[in-house]
Amino acid sequence: MKKTVLTVVFSVMLTAIVLGGIFIFWQMSQDKSLDKEVDIQKGVDEMVKDQEKEFVKSEVISETKQESLDEKNNVEDLCNAQPTPIEIGSDIYPIDEKYKNIQFLGQIFTAYDCGEDRINKIFGVNDGVYAMGSTIWLREDPTDSLIKVFKELNFSCGEEKIYENNCKKWQLEEYIKVDEIMKLEPYYESFEADDCIHCG
Repeated sequence: MKKTVLTVVFSVMLTAIVLGGIFIFWQMSQDKSLDKEVDIQKGVDEMVKDQEKEFVKSEVISETKQESLDEKNNVEDLCNAQPTPIEIGSDIYPIDEKYKNIQFLGQIFTAYDCGEDRINKIFGVNDGVYAMGSTIWLREDPTDSLIKVFKELNFSCGEEKIYENNCKKWQLEEYIKVDEIMKLEPYYESFEADDCIHCG
């Protein structure tokens, strides 16, 4: 009788151990499957992110190329456009829209990318030298870097009893090479208006 009870108990324990082992194995398999699914999802997410980055990058490159092409076409159009005759007998050459408030320097800045021949057709320019003098009015007080450029080009403050850092009117009476006056181009947004001095 005791043997029978022991046999039954042993059988139950063995069955429990086997079933427990099977359950543990199944659980491990599930965990591994879940890990694989997580890894696969991560891989998919990374691929999507990479594709999105590439798409955005290609869009930016495309837009940049288009902007460069538009700018190039605009320059070519301006370089080929005919001047407008005025009453005093000279011609006004086309001015890029961004320079519209500076009539004299605007012509030079626009024509500069068109080549030497075009530059020398600008009123007051001869052999790459601008001889009309220049007055420039600023929108606000000049920056230190702009003052430095003005002084390097021999411009002086055109206002009396005004410190240079508060001066909004700058003048140049001397002749100046076009290549030199182009040093002012990066500051064109600071210019309110301009005029010539030796223009009769």
